[in-house]
Amino acid sequence: MARLVLVGLPGTGKSSLAHHLAPLLGVEALDTDDVVRERTGRDVAQWIREEGEPAFRLVEAEALEWALARDAVVATGGGVVTHERSRHLLAGQPVVWLDAAPDDLVERVDSGDRPLLGGDVAERLGRLYGERRALYAAVSTWRLSASRTLDDLGREVLNVVRSERAVHRVELAERGYDVVVSRGARHQLAGLVARRSPAARQVVVVTTKNLRTQPWWDIEAGLASHVIEVPDGEAAKSLSSLERLCESFAALGMSRRDVVVAVGGGAVCDLAGFAAAVYLRGVAVVHVATTLLAQVDAAIGGKTAVDLAAGKNLVGAFHQPLGVLCDLDVLETLPEREWRSGWGEVAKCALLERRTDLSREQVASLVNLAVALKARIVSSDEREGGERALLNYGHTLAHAIEAIALERDPDELRHGEAVGVGLAFATRLAVRLGRLEEGRIGEVDRYLESFGLSSALGSFSTDAVVDFMTRDKKAHHDLTFVLDGPRGVEVVAGVDPAVVAATIESMKGER
Repeated sequence: MARLVLVGLPGTGKSSLAHHLAPLLGVEALDTDDVVRERTGRDVAQWIREEGEPAFRLVEAEALEWALARDAVVATGGGVVTHERSRHLLAGQPVVWLDAAPDDLVERVDSGDRPLLGGDVAERLGRLYGERRALYAAVSTWRLSASRTLDDLGREVLNVVRSERAVHRVELAERGYDVVVSRGARHQLAGLVARRSPAARQVVVVTTKNLRTQPWWDIEAGLASHVIEVPDGEAAKSLSSLERLCESFAALGMSRRDVVVAVGGGAVCDLAGFAAAVYLRGVAVVHVATTLLAQVDAAIGGKTAVDLAAGKNLVGAFHQPLGVLCDLDVLETLPEREWRSGWGEVAKCALLERRTDLSREQVASLVNLAVALKARIVSSDEREGGERALLNYGHTLAHAIEAIALERDPDELRHGEAVGVGLAFATRLAVRLGRLEEGRIGEVDRYLESFGLSSALGSFSTDAVVDFMTRDKKAHHDLTFVLDGPRGVEVVAGVDPAVVAATIESMKGER
C-alpha cells in the first residue's frame, strides 16, 4: 500500500511535493504520468491526442493500481479522480488533496504539452476545478492548501500523516458516525462531507468572528460554502440567535440535502446543532470541535439546545451529526481558562473510568479516553434512558451554580470549573450518605487540583442551589444525583434535601 497519495489540479505541485516528502519518509516517489510513459511508451499528451481521454483514463487507472502497490509517495494526474476505477482504487488510501484557487495556478502551470488545458488556461482551470472539486473531496483523507512554500506544505503534510489518528464509532445503526481524534483532523472535513452527504450542493459554516482570526483557520468543505458568525460563548445559545440562524439558512436557500458545519466550542455546537435539527425539520450537521470541552463532550452524542432565562439547555433536541472532527492542533491556541472548562469533563470521565493515573500533559490520551467513553455510552443509550445518565456525574450541582453565576456575571464560572466543584460535592455527598470512605474526598480533590480545578464552593445561597436542583430537567421532581459507591458510579434518586443542604454548608466551611 502507498505511504501517501497526492491529488489535485495541475499546477498544485504534486510531483514536487512527492519528491520532497519521499526521502523524509524513507520511500520512493512515483508519478502516475511517468508510470504511464514507462509502461506504455506514450506520454499523457500522446494518449489523449491519439486514443482520446477515456482510453487514457483507463491506462492511468492501471498505472495507479501498479503505483499503489508500492511503498511510495504517489503523485497522480490532475484528472485521475474522474475515472470510477481510479476512485475505487483510492478508497481507503491515505490521500492528501492539494487545493488551490484556479487563478493562483495559472502562473504555476508549465508550458508543456497539456491538451486538456488548451486555449484560455485560466478559463479551463476554472472549469476543471468546478467539475473535479467534489471528486477530490470524496477521495481525500485530508485537504491542504497548496498556496504555500514547499517546505511549509511538507511540514504540514508530515504533521497530519504522522499524527496518531484514533477513530471512535458511535453505533446507532444507519445513523452511526465516527469521531476522529488527531492532529490536523479539521483537514478531513471535505472528505467527510463528500462521503456522508454526497447529494449536498452547499455547506453553511457556523462559527465565531474570533475563531476566523485564528492561525489555524483554513476550513474547507469541498463544496460551495457560506460562513455565518454567531456570538462567542453562552451568549450564542438563545432563541433569538436560533431564529437569526434559521433565517440565514433560508436566505441562503439551504435544502434538506445541504450540510451545516459547526466550527467552534460547546456553545457553537449546541446552537448550530439545534438549528440543524429544526430547520426544514432536520438537515445534516458536522461538528469541527475547537475547544477541549467540545471535543470531549458537547460535539458528541446529539444533544443540542439553547438556554432560557429559567435555566441552561431547556429548549433543545437530539440530533446526531454526520461526524465529529477533534483536531488536537487547534487546542494549542486555547487560553488557560478554556482548558479548565474542558478539564472538568475530562476529570469526570477519568473518575468514571477509574483512570486517575493520567495527567494533563497526556492530552491525546485523555481526549481519547473521554471520547471513547461517551461514544460507548451513547451507542447503548442515545436518549439518556439509562447508562447515559452517568455522564451527568457532578453535573447536578454544577448546573445549579453555573446558572446562578451566569445571572450575576457571564464570565464568573465556566462549565468545566462548575463540574469540578460538582465532582467534589458529589464525592462529599456520597461520603455523607455512607457510600464512600472519607479518604476518597482528598483523593478526588487532589486529582481535580492536578487539572487546575478548584473543589471550593463559591458564594452561593444554599437555598437557591437546592431549589435549582429540584427544578433541574434531569431531577424528575426529586433530588437525584449520580454518585460513586461500592458498586461504582450510579444514579441515586430521592436524596434527602436536608442532607444535600448540609453537604453544601459543609463545603462553605472548608474555605
